[in-house]
Amino acid sequence: VAWSNNLKKFSSSATLWHGTSDNWSPFSMASFLNDELPGATSLEAMEGLSHYSCLIESAPKICERVGELA
Repeated sequence: VAWSNNLKKFSSSATLWHGTSDNWSPFSMASFLNDELPGATSLEAMEGLSHYSCLIESAPKICERVGELA
């Protein structure tokens, strides 16, 4: 069974953080996931950022959002 067959079983909300210039995983992959995951899913497009620069840029923002949930 392909992992993509399990996407519709996902029941939690999610935010996908992805660099538009990711050189390891294309941005289209994040767009696909965002379209296929049900529920409250959002895609944070990190304009012009690559794989690791997206991580560095988004980490403080992710931590801030987690803190808001606590």
